[in-house]
Amino acid sequence: MNNLEFYNITNSLMLSIENKIDEYNNKIDIECEINNDVMYISFKNNSKIIINRQKFLKQIWLATQINGYHFNYLNKCWICNRTGLNFWKILEISCSSQSGYKIIF
Repeated sequence: MNNLEFYNITNSLMLSIENKIDEYNNKIDIECEINNDVMYISFKNNSKIIINRQKFLKQIWLATQINGYHFNYLNKCWICNRTGLNFWKILEISCSSQSGYKIIF
């Protein structure tokens, strides 16, 4: 994957996350902010989830209250290089846990 493909894929990922969080913003206190290559998801209890793109490694990194994850793009999915789980599943579990509200991506 070249740099342009990586940015297109990760931009789409971050936009999808932002759009979904906007849907939940009326139900729970959750905010999303993007600053360059980093996305911050903030919850009412002051916990955060941080997602950033590692352009040199062509990875997405996800930091949650409980753990950190690194994802590689395989077969059109972001897969955790440690657990083998899909990015969306881990994000969903983490956001639900930190918000106290069932969040589905």
